[in-house]
Amino acid sequence: MPNTWFRFKQFTVHQDKCAMKVGTDGVLLGAWVKTNSAKSIFDFGTGTGLISLMLAQRTTAKITGFEFDKDAANQAKENVEGSPWASRIKIVHADLFNCTEPAEKADLIVCNPPFHASHVLPDNQSRKLARHHEMPLKNWFDKAFQWSTDDGEAAFIFPFDRFEELRNEILSAGWHIRNHTEVVSTVGKKPVRSLVRLSKLPVSLETQRLHIENGQRGIYHEDFIEIAKPFYPALPD
Repeated sequence: MPNTWFRFKQFTVHQDKCAMKVGTDGVLLGAWVKTNSAKSIFDFGTGTGLISLMLAQRTTAKITGFEFDKDAANQAKENVEGSPWASRIKIVHADLFNCTEPAEKADLIVCNPPFHASHVLPDNQSRKLARHHEMPLKNWFDKAFQWSTDDGEAAFIFPFDRFEELRNEILSAGWHIRNHTEVVSTVGKKPVRSLVRLSKLPVSLETQRLHIENGQRGIYHEDFIEIAKPFYPALPD
């Protein structure tokens, strides 16, 4: 049974009421994304509030986390209230695709979207909701474009084997791909995730690789240590 909480260096994430627990994907996105002194950040599908909390630790921005599931939204609010940054993070329980656009748009939008294959459905209905949202990923790219400033950016994580397919959807939403980081679980393996940084302004594509483990189970690679050390208690500063 998963832990009901996950302690980071500067905050704790409780997850007993949230279908989707703290995972490597969320940690990767929250630690990897370039914030560029963003003043306003939206976190689409915030879940436990993990990424919002990570970005609050890294920035002085005002952050809004949007969450469709009521239990998850309440959990995220509790996690925010117990953090050092409660005054800068707002959690909104809302369906992104059926709510009014915020009065002020965001400089940066981050999203760890639901992308698991629908042919293997979990028994738990909340988990199903979190993992198998029927909304196509293109709709998430479109929404991020609509809700970001004229020079805004966005960052997403999704399966590496879908990058070529989703590249066209990203471009058709109006974005330019600024960075594509191929995430490798351990040295010698093929990439399993794509981290993408998107820009409304024309940019040249930069491609990188990021390894999580160093060829041995539980031994982190220097790539991952570099971005995760501000958060993981086991990693020295």
